[in-house]
Amino acid sequence: MQASEEGLRSNAIMGKRIFVAWKDIIEIRKPKFNIPHDAVYVITNSNKKLMLVKGMKNLDKMITAIKLNSPNLRNIKLY
Repeated sequence: MQASEEGLRSNAIMGKRIFVAWKDIIEIRKPKFNIPHDAVYVITNSNKKLMLVKGMKNLDKMITAIKLNSPNLRNIKLY
């Protein structure tokens, strides 16, 4: 996962690259039913999802960057 001035970029399964602009991020939350329990999702207004793993390096800094740069962020449900 990489943060830039434009948004977040991730290499997903099978090498597929996903980009999410800061303005499109509306929610950060745990998965429903807590499965997998070690993940956090970044949700966009078009229901695109980026998964952050709780054990990843600098997760707290990434969440802080999302909070600071996402003008449309409405919900944060991490715990």
